[in-house]
Amino acid sequence: MSPTYSVHDGLVKRNVSDAWQDEFRAAVEAAGDSVARACPSLVSLLARGSVANGTAAAGISDLDLFGYAIVDTDGLDDEAAARTARAVGEVLTRRCASAAEAALSSAVDGSSRALTKTELLIFAVPSTSRTGAALRALRRGDAITDAQRGDLIELPMAFELATQAKVVAGVDLGPHMPAKARAVPPPGDLHALADDVRAALDAGHEDAMCGRNESACRAHKWALKRVLRWWGRRACSEASRAGKAAHFARDLFHCARLASAAYPALERTLCACLLSYVALPTEAAVPPDPVIRDFAAARRACLSALSHAEQTSDRHSPAHATIPSGSARTEHIVLPPRTLSSRLRAAHFALTTKLRAQDAEFGAGWRVHPLQPVRTNISGSVEEIAWGDEASMERVRAAIATSDPADGGRVDPLHPAAAPVILRAAAASWRCVHAWTEGGLLGVFGGKSAAARVSPGPTFRFSEPALVARLKHLSRVTEAPSLETRLPFTEAMLRVAAAPSPGLPPVAYGDEECCYVQAVLPDRALADIDLAAEPFATLSGGTSCGVQQRVSQAPRLWMSGAGTVTSLHYDRSFSALVQVRGTKRLLFFPPQALADLEPYPDDHIQRRRCRYDPTETSKAAGRDVGCWEAVLGPGDVVMFGPYWAHYTESVTASMSVTCRFDGLPR
Repeated sequence: MSPTYSVHDGLVKRNVSDAWQDEFRAAVEAAGDSVARACPSLVSLLARGSVANGTAAAGISDLDLFGYAIVDTDGLDDEAAARTARAVGEVLTRRCASAAEAALSSAVDGSSRALTKTELLIFAVPSTSRTGAALRALRRGDAITDAQRGDLIELPMAFELATQAKVVAGVDLGPHMPAKARAVPPPGDLHALADDVRAALDAGHEDAMCGRNESACRAHKWALKRVLRWWGRRACSEASRAGKAAHFARDLFHCARLASAAYPALERTLCACLLSYVALPTEAAVPPDPVIRDFAAARRACLSALSHAEQTSDRHSPAHATIPSGSARTEHIVLPPRTLSSRLRAAHFALTTKLRAQDAEFGAGWRVHPLQPVRTNISGSVEEIAWGDEASMERVRAAIATSDPADGGRVDPLHPAAAPVILRAAAASWRCVHAWTEGGLLGVFGGKSAAARVSPGPTFRFSEPALVARLKHLSRVTEAPSLETRLPFTEAMLRVAAAPSPGLPPVAYGDEECCYVQAVLPDRALADIDLAAEPFATLSGGTSCGVQQRVSQAPRLWMSGAGTVTSLHYDRSFSALVQVRGTKRLLFFPPQALADLEPYPDDHIQRRRCRYDPTETSKAAGRDVGCWEAVLGPGDVVMFGPYWAHYTESVTASMSVTCRFDGLPR
């Protein structure tokens, strides 16, 4: 999971899926051809950013272009020539941007899905300037002198041209740039940055208040990017001034990492900026409801980073520093120590996860634990009902009706409660089944914290929180078989994905510690699940036996890696589990067999857990113990009554939503 910063040859990254390679290339070529036709005086068109450095992500990245054209200024003095060039540049930028956008939208094989939009600048260079003379020579194919190479330093964005750009159309200017163009320039005027960022945040806030979420997202993300890149450039600029090797790239994590190494007190703020950037949805996926809290968090993080810059500007004045002439050392990449802090590692995981291909398999690349073979007697499979008609709904009602209404819907352990039933594809239409990719889930939770359970290994045994608190008081918390904690959701997801997690210290148990997310769903996630639809409407609307159910535990997300196991346990309420991602297997033991499973007493730290382990023996307390098997895939639902003990395996990386219901006499 260590980040790398290598730049690939060509415009398309090597590890992008075959499905996108042709579309990326077609989009870039179409945009280049279109701009060249729209601007006959074009000398060079270049790409920078993710497309140029090989990190573009389908459906997320845009095409960031800039170029140079020659404008005829014969007979004009220098001042008039400069004014003319600026005016012509603005006209060419608008014309070429429209042409590139049209080309992107009509590129072959639906390339508009690959690259979201274009950003383009055309700089017009006076033909009578020394820089214009050098460009004219290169356009003709003539060799240029060292003096003319030096004149190219006057080109706008000379640093980006020399260090970060790939040619799309026309002359490849990069090899002709002088060495001093590679020196990291100052980060730019701080006052202008502050004005621009605050204006963007104010505009974004107004858009959010008016429900214009797409514009609000765009404004807040632009402000976050500006601040992060300013700090990254400042760190590189000061390193260059001190005679150290420095390398600047626009990658947001790279900027935050370099700046955090140079200014450790700023790390928390920069990581908050990164995570806010991840939390804000892409423009194509802005939810219909305002995400005001996410905008507020982004604003706080952005203004905090800006305030820190303003407070330190008197002691460090990089905006007006003199950058030494370039040398070979400036071509080397300098990075802080290889070990990342927990915050930076979690932020890097969030960014790379957000940029995963949208069709990537959930949990790809996560650590896999081998499952132990089950040795207990499997009597058969849980009853299945194919979802989709009234007859299936009647069967569900009949199953639910077997719950005893006595004692508020809670049953005696020996009473035959509702047997488990699988409703195949009952939740297949829920938005979460399709939208909760790894990156999508980070957007759902944003920068929020989440409940998670850690364990010495991949088998998780419940521990009563009150008794664990007592062990904490006695400094013996590691004696608990598992431990519940709260973590930033990004960090919790990282710990699930990689156990042990590189660079993250264990919470309690050592290097082989594993993590299982068990988080209450935030409000914004509830729109992605449909508890008002059947079969859940029957639970909340009453059953034929006179029992009305109510939600007794808010919907929770359970996320685990492949090979994760929860030990045999039972609930005291009617439960429903919706499989969202991956495959999960459950073994159900009937309430009548509970005594044979040797449950712990209620005052034990493992209350509602059983001593019996299905992987160890086919006997329990000298008797055969049979169970029923349920294997669930995305969109499947399993419902089961109280006191049905269940043993749960994550066959693959898995994501589930659970909800519990209590019965109430009507």
